[in-house]
Amino acid sequence: MKCQICGKTSGYYPICKEHYKMSTRGEVAKCKLCGKWYLTSTGCSSCEGKKSEQESKWAPDTPESVRRWMDENRPDIFPAFRHIFLEGVDLSDFARRLVSRAEQSVLVINPFVNKGHVSNELFKVCEKNIEISVITRSPDSQKYIDFHEKLKEAGIELVYNETIHAKVIMVDDSVVVVSSMNMYAHSSGGGVWEAG
Repeated sequence: MKCQICGKTSGYYPICKEHYKMSTRGEVAKCKLCGKWYLTSTGCSSCEGKKSEQESKWAPDTPESVRRWMDENRPDIFPAFRHIFLEGVDLSDFARRLVSRAEQSVLVINPFVNKGHVSNELFKVCEKNIEISVITRSPDSQKYIDFHEKLKEAGIELVYNETIHAKVIMVDDSVVVVSSMNMYAHSSGGGVWEAG
């Protein structure tokens, strides 16, 4: 893949390392309308401020909360417009917001569940008295054991399975996030580049 800004080879990412570092300083941003990366000093030249044609192409059964999020953030969307591709903090933010808007159930399948942006949201959702289940590996350190005990005390069902490698979040049996993001701060907080 090539960097959307300078054209240099960027591996699997839409921007090169140099422009990624610039994005952490606010000098590079992703356009909310077209989803392309640009230098904030020059603005986005790809969309020139035009509205995306995506608005009329939603699948009829796309949940309203997902439509609103996609309207606000303009992620890269596959042609069927039923699947979206997110990376980095966009992925973490979407997953956290999705969990916070749960009305009936949340199912988390993840090998590593500890304190983090998304997993901490589970405690807030518990107050809504909805069904929350977590399938994960057994904790292997005291910090994981302590966090798992807090989840259980809050009424969250934990099921242990040592073969888990999948990273899935399903909310209200209708929206599913499948990604590389683990449920702990370094992964869900942007410490590593995650995608899904």
